[in-house]
Amino acid sequence: MRNGVPRDDVAELLYQGATYETVMRQLGVSAHVVSATRKAYKIPLPVGPGYRYSPEDKARLEQRVAVLLLQGATYDEISAEVGLSHPTIRLIRLDWNIPKAVRPKPSRTVAQTLALYTETYGLGHVRWTGPYSGRMPELFAEGRSHNARRVAFTAHHGRDPVGYTLSDCREPGCMAGPHLTDEPMRSTRRSLPAAGGAA
Repeated sequence: MRNGVPRDDVAELLYQGATYETVMRQLGVSAHVVSATRKAYKIPLPVGPGYRYSPEDKARLEQRVAVLLLQGATYDEISAEVGLSHPTIRLIRLDWNIPKAVRPKPSRTVAQTLALYTETYGLGHVRWTGPYSGRMPELFAEGRSHNARRVAFTAHHGRDPVGYTLSDCREPGCMAGPHLTDEPMRSTRRSLPAAGGAA
């Protein structure tokens, strides 16, 4: 059937108070078909949540949203109470010149963030799943940015690394603490074969 042709099944749902979205989802029709059916059958639009509001109801609703915004309620909380979508709440906030609430984001600790973005695989290897800055795994925690590889080294060895922190295993970018070395460790390892040969 062509788009825009009124349908009995669409009319039946509209008479029952179904929204356009519900009719479109249940019957697989376009908004144009729903609108054409409503007009052909002269079905009035309901009033209330999800439909149109009377001017008085709209004014009361906007005032309630404004009060909730000024009290610091979140969009989710307001939506749950009054049944309006986030974009509609935002428009009301702008119309009433209410500044957007600034809420501090909960900050994870360095250890929590390291655990969140590392994943064990293979034989004791660990991969980084978080953000990068260039080729460096970057860990954001406690209000600042950290080199995730250095954090992993410190967590395993109990001290801060000296110089570059590198992996000494064959897995590219491995973040496993036992596989990470710093400059003094590599220097000591380089000297061992020479000492052994001299002996």
